[in-house]
Amino acid sequence: MNSKILSLLLSAILLLFALCACKDTSDNADTNNTENKGVNTEMSEIQNPKELEEITDFSSYRIVRSDTSSDAEKDALVALHTAIRKKTGVLLNVATDYSPEQKYEILVGKTNRSQSADAAEGLAYADYVIKQVGNSIVIVGGSNPATVTAVDFFIENYINEENKSLMIPQGDGLVFIKNYTLTSFKIDGVDVGEFRIKASASLRKDFRDKLMNTYIGKNLDIEENEMTDGEHYIVIDASSLSYSDYSIEVKDGNLYISGSARSVEVAVGKLYEMMDNAAGGAFELTADTLIKDSIEVPEIPYKNKDELLKVLQALQNSHELVFGQHLAGSMYLNAAIEEYTNAVGEGPGVMDIDMLNLHRHTKETWSALICEAIEYAAKGGIITTMHHWQNPLHPESGFRGRLDSIEQWTEVLTPGTELNTAWHKELDRAAEFLKALDDAGVSVMFRPMHEANGNWFWFCAGYGDLGNISKENMAAMWKYVYNYYTEDCGLDNLLWSYSPNNSNSETSPLPVDYYYPGDEYVDVVGLDWYTGGEYEIDGKGKSWEKLLEYGMPTGLCEWGIGDSMRTENSAKQSELWSCKNYVDVLEMMRYDEKYIAFAEVYSGMYGSVAYVGNGEAIANYKYIISLEEMPEFIKKVLSE
Repeated sequence: MNSKILSLLLSAILLLFALCACKDTSDNADTNNTENKGVNTEMSEIQNPKELEEITDFSSYRIVRSDTSSDAEKDALVALHTAIRKKTGVLLNVATDYSPEQKYEILVGKTNRSQSADAAEGLAYADYVIKQVGNSIVIVGGSNPATVTAVDFFIENYINEENKSLMIPQGDGLVFIKNYTLTSFKIDGVDVGEFRIKASASLRKDFRDKLMNTYIGKNLDIEENEMTDGEHYIVIDASSLSYSDYSIEVKDGNLYISGSARSVEVAVGKLYEMMDNAAGGAFELTADTLIKDSIEVPEIPYKNKDELLKVLQALQNSHELVFGQHLAGSMYLNAAIEEYTNAVGEGPGVMDIDMLNLHRHTKETWSALICEAIEYAAKGGIITTMHHWQNPLHPESGFRGRLDSIEQWTEVLTPGTELNTAWHKELDRAAEFLKALDDAGVSVMFRPMHEANGNWFWFCAGYGDLGNISKENMAAMWKYVYNYYTEDCGLDNLLWSYSPNNSNSETSPLPVDYYYPGDEYVDVVGLDWYTGGEYEIDGKGKSWEKLLEYGMPTGLCEWGIGDSMRTENSAKQSELWSCKNYVDVLEMMRYDEKYIAFAEVYSGMYGSVAYVGNGEAIANYKYIISLEEMPEFIKKVLSE
């Protein structure tokens, strides 16, 4: 057999391998990870090379990428360099296109070399080409992910490990052409390729990738800054605090896809559906386009605050309880639930949201938290809320510090004053958040002025050398918030929870009943208790006995471990205090007939179940009702 026939036979075999590899690429592509794994090659066409040239001596080549390559392209170059070295034993030099051009180069991606530009011309987003241009070997895609896919294809098919050689497609080379769903996409007469995507990072990536990789084959830029007049944008806005509503609208030449963190996903899916059904592949949205719809709000098993109160009373009377923890300043409820569930083995029956950081986050983050809270409540979970109000006189102190005088306390409670106006920003922000939960049918336990018998928050009664805020003024603040939220804001979903700090003193902390506003302003009572390893609620302050006198559902609103029981070495924490100790205390309380309806431990190293360890003790304690058991418990209670 002469060398020419042998060469043709080898080319045919390699071509067959290439075809098989193309099919594998098509079958196994992952459209959701295009940044790292290349592009989806489903519904594609391959123009196969008619001839492959074998290069046995390629040691004079170097691999070149753009000086501005993406991280994915850099990784692809490293993978190519490594594969050539391992399969052929040849160690090639690597450079960027910042270096002067050399005679023999393997060009990866869109470099500043004319060979790259010529080969990349006309390539759509997912397309790529592998070919020889002059003395250069070009591997380039219509996008960074496509280049990554091309490099992977080259490694799998064009490095001949047996002959220690490279097989290079000749002529037009190997060309991958993807078939896209749409032949054209216009918004108010403007081609979609002229549009920039304006959305949060969490929303835009999958949308952008799918639009480019499945529907249009064009690169769309991201807008990180404010929108500019005269430019065109696709705006994905997930800031609605209404769980259900969404819309698709063309306005002022831009496309707006709006909804909540949940409904906006449905809105985007609706757009995909419209594009999939576009006649002849031509799709256009006009100024008349306006689609408004809604998704169903999950049903909450307790319909209102009265039913929630009945559930809490049933927990108290049955001597059972729900157990959970705080988010502290976090806005990510599902992450906290997952952490708890992983530590315990079952879900928390109650979770607390602190509204202190609402002002630091966008409405999109608000929307996500509200949606997570609604979905948690729909599973039977009970939500409590609190608010570390920022200091209206010294905002730089956060919720710490104090006012400059006791007299200024009156100014805080006097409408129209500077201090009252500053404080109202906090009240109004929280009211907006709580109203969104109310609109979705979610009732919550709200505990304002927590630990106000202490001296560590500006709204606490203890003002050190200035004396104490009077009982009357303390109660007046509670009543002010109560009346404002229930009457002015119309909030009808709040169970008002009174939660002083555990006290064994007549001075600091003050007695637990120091700022009690009256039975008509309170629905639930509880205690904030950071233990030093003792059974402090049984001390001379008689904290628990005083709370029980109110005859309301009770709980440990904020439970944790004090400084003496904490270690920054989480591996050692369970030796000092763990979930087993929480259960031991609960059992002691049962023995003393101090029954509670709920207990919430604080976050992180201040007492979270994940940090202190031995979470299985919570799951094994038969008197704790888990999240998974709550629907049946609620159903039974409300049917009686």
